[in-house]
Amino acid sequence: MTAWAVLRFCKFVSVALLTAAVLGGVFGGTPEARRRASLQLGTLSIIGVLMFGYALTKKVGASIGDPWISRSLFAGLVGYGAACWTGTAPRVRPISAAIALAGLLGAFGWMSARNLEHAWILGLLLPATFATPAAILAARRSSVDASDTEASDDTVRWFSWLARAEGVSLLMLFGVYMPLKHGAGIILDGGQGWFGWAHGVFQLIFVVSLVVTARIRGWSATRQLVGFLASLIPFGTFWFERRIRNS
Repeated sequence: MTAWAVLRFCKFVSVALLTAAVLGGVFGGTPEARRRASLQLGTLSIIGVLMFGYALTKKVGASIGDPWISRSLFAGLVGYGAACWTGTAPRVRPISAAIALAGLLGAFGWMSARNLEHAWILGLLLPATFATPAAILAARRSSVDASDTEASDDTVRWFSWLARAEGVSLLMLFGVYMPLKHGAGIILDGGQGWFGWAHGVFQLIFVVSLVVTARIRGWSATRQLVGFLASLIPFGTFWFERRIRNS
């Protein structure tokens, strides 16, 4: 099996898992099931989608900036973020569910329409047609049988792990990759941009987790800003994560 085939298979599996995560976050029968699908499965799958997607662009010489690629990745990230927001809420709200489903369907639309002259039509048509009716259906059957404390604890644990992962990625970028590149002329990723991309992925997911956790914990805008700024500083997310756990 060629490297191309392996990467395509891994990307396909990641997309399938992201689909299951978004649908589980919106349609899960209990709040616990929705949290487990969106936070755990969703996070693993969106990392896979972004990383394997980047690998495929490098393999074929494409660019992340190509419209159908950037739009599909952005739509998938929006679907993931909205699914996390929906999955951690005690009751599914139509607007957040619609955004989650629209993001997922939009990603499929952009990926499927890359060779069409009017690709943007399919990228918008799928969400507009299916997202809202499905979101209303999900809201009508949602449950509220979980405690706020349980949801809060699960969300903070998820946030803590992502804060640590983002902190490690930043340390690897500024503490290993850049010193070797600029100090010794050693480029660990062969100039492919892997270290920067990986850190960007973890920072985006960290920001999603910051916004979702802030909602459920009632953090102020100031605390959210401090959390974001901490993600730009080496060891910052470790400090912030420790601070919120002890508060």
